[in-house]
Amino acid sequence: MMGETMRFARWILAGLAAVSATTLFACLDVQTSGAPGERRYYIVDNGNPNRAIGLLWDEKARESEYAYFAEGDVTPEFFWSPDRAYLAVNGGSVHDRQLFIYRVSKRDIDAVTIQPMTKRQTAAIEKLRGNIVADGIEAVGWTADRSLELRIWASSIDPLHSDSAPVDLSANLEVDALLAKVTNVSERKPEAGDENGEARSVPIDASSLVGEFPCWGVDPADGRIYEGAVRIDAHGNIVTMEWNCGGQVTQGRGLLIGTTLGVSREGGLALYQIVPQAEGKTLVGVWSSENSERAGSETIRIGSPEQPSFRFSPARINGNYVGTLQGQPGVHVSAKVAVTGDDTLKSVKVTTDGTVVQGRGLLLANSFATAVSGGVGVFQVEGEGRDLRLDGRFIDRSGNTRPASLAPAE
Repeated sequence: MMGETMRFARWILAGLAAVSATTLFACLDVQTSGAPGERRYYIVDNGNPNRAIGLLWDEKARESEYAYFAEGDVTPEFFWSPDRAYLAVNGGSVHDRQLFIYRVSKRDIDAVTIQPMTKRQTAAIEKLRGNIVADGIEAVGWTADRSLELRIWASSIDPLHSDSAPVDLSANLEVDALLAKVTNVSERKPEAGDENGEARSVPIDASSLVGEFPCWGVDPADGRIYEGAVRIDAHGNIVTMEWNCGGQVTQGRGLLIGTTLGVSREGGLALYQIVPQAEGKTLVGVWSSENSERAGSETIRIGSPEQPSFRFSPARINGNYVGTLQGQPGVHVSAKVAVTGDDTLKSVKVTTDGTVVQGRGLLLANSFATAVSGGVGVFQVEGEGRDLRLDGRFIDRSGNTRPASLAPAE
């Protein structure tokens, strides 16, 4: 447990403090240059557009002049204090979020040191059993008195213990000069109409996805950042997609279930969460190629402005299941299904009447997709432990769709 606590404490340190020679604050902002996947985030002086204070983050080179870092497909999220004296940045990785704070003057940017949380503040985290698979701290916004509102979260994997439930906390960060201290830690309360502290999903009409849109992401084969375009068509809840990235064309077909889109693509599998926004929507996804040992990522913008990256906490679904696929009326096909793998990329083994078929799977938040025997199944994950259940539909290589479900094996 001590190792887990130490790991969780990593992100609470935001770099070494520096001594600032001035208290006169400039009117500064963050501006980007470059194409998607190659963006450079500069802190600039609004009074002199040609004057950049410094480079906060270069997505392609993965470099920063100010000890800021991000991993995977995480894009910086910026929060200026009301007096523009401080800048908070959410970084880290999808499963290990970190917070960085800087005091900004006309001549320099100084890192603010965040003091470690006390034992009492980390008590809820220390009660987690098993391996912590995701954790982090991230800014939500500044208050008028220059206090930073935070969200602190962690989850482990140990379904045999009820106290392994994910931790989701709210807190405040008091900032004074180049030091910051976490205060007022409390359980995060769900918002009205929200049972899990996350926005309630509203089913998406597949016809609203039709068109050609920009996309970019990280190739799972080699970690290369790419960009291109994707054409989407829909017939009912069956969706076809055609990607064109650098002249390489890839096709796929899948199913839309609620706000989840699972697609079997040539040589791989893709899974997206569709996030409605004030303007348009964003498809936030993961994908795998046939022989990749990790999952890549992809973002598709449908009439929406560029937004910070989204974070989804993964469900825990590794285990043995009884799978049921509805055939002709009154006829159901049952199989043994074993799911293994990391937080995102899964291996799926299906055994029916002694015949074993291997497939791939992807997990994103509470959505699961699997490609088996030329078809793709798309499922919503509900419940935990012995109450866990995956319900969805399966589309075969001929385009026929049928209800499907996975329930834990006895």
